[in-house]
Amino acid sequence: MKKLLVMGMIAGFVSSLVLLPVYAAEDTDKAVKEVQADLQKQGLSAEDVNRVKKPVKEMLEKGATKEEVEKPLLELSKNDVKGKDLKRSAESMNELVKSGSSPKEAGNVVSQAVHQAQAEGLKGKALADRVHQAVKNMQAEKRAAQEMKKKQKEEKKVKQQGQAAQDDMGKMKGNVEQEAGDMGHNGGKHGRGK
Repeated sequence: MKKLLVMGMIAGFVSSLVLLPVYAAEDTDKAVKEVQADLQKQGLSAEDVNRVKKPVKEMLEKGATKEEVEKPLLELSKNDVKGKDLKRSAESMNELVKSGSSPKEAGNVVSQAVHQAQAEGLKGKALADRVHQAVKNMQAEKRAAQEMKKKQKEEKKVKQQGQAAQDDMGKMKGNVEQEAGDMGHNGGKHGRGK
């Protein structure tokens, strides 16, 4: 009876693990459709909405909210970024998310680039190029920060190893001195006894 109960519990657990990704995929697909509908309502063409579907889906799968995805895309669209340039900008934003930035942070990078480009009077392809460059800069900064952190960690490890070696040397020196002292005392006693 206990075996059946345990086997039933294991089967239930395993089936829930198998079904969880299915439910998550359905939720993502639903969210993608909602984002697509929202973008079209806001004026994006069906062709443009379809072009950004893949990066939108990937960002949603990484935990982005619909708003975090829609806002930067709408800003780009309102500044005449369309077609391949819109797709490239969405892919750039997605690359930031893939490389470890939060969806909100990636959206902020895009929004800041859009505002700076607007201030300079840029639109369309020139604005999309500015967004792409901002994303590349952010990725380079993140890589540099990761490298610096890795280097600091390695330096700390080397320093700790050096300190441990010095501690070991000190202990060894103390042991040698103690043994030499013990030998001197033992040698002195034996020497007197002769």
